[in-house]
Amino acid sequence: MITLYIERLKRDCALLDFPISHKGIFGNINGKQVFDNSLESIQLSMEKNIPFEIDIVQTKDNIPIVFHDFYVSINGKEVPISKLTLGELNSSIKGSKILTLEECIKFNNGKVPMVLDFKETSLLKLTKYRKNIISLLENYKAEYALQSFNPFFVLIMGRELPNAL
Repeated sequence: MITLYIERLKRDCALLDFPISHKGIFGNINGKQVFDNSLESIQLSMEKNIPFEIDIVQTKDNIPIVFHDFYVSINGKEVPISKLTLGELNSSIKGSKILTLEECIKFNNGKVPMVLDFKETSLLKLTKYRKNIISLLENYKAEYALQSFNPFFVLIMGRELPNAL
């Protein structure tokens, strides 16, 4: 198995040679607040031809979304993302829309390499949305990498997604 990953690292990969924008390019940009892990932050990375890293968590209705935290503040209460559907999440966050992983992949369309950081550490929970991730990435030919705090998830996904770094 180690040989498989060493061979992958021998490929010519922009992700190994260039800086990567963490959660896209965000902050106060030209007087406008751009949020991390947003479509706008990814677009800024793409415009500058910089690979980006995004954080992936999953909603109650098993949709992988681009979001850093496990909780969202709703009316002053911290609510787990895993307890909300995508619709509930979007209706509870004023002034922005949660980006799904599918939307991100389609928007990027291979223009710049991307790193998908799976925030969940429970292999049981990660396994629940493994098939969703595979269906989104199995035909994706552009450069991307998978990372997680759970090395077993990366190992499992690496076996099923041979194009992944």
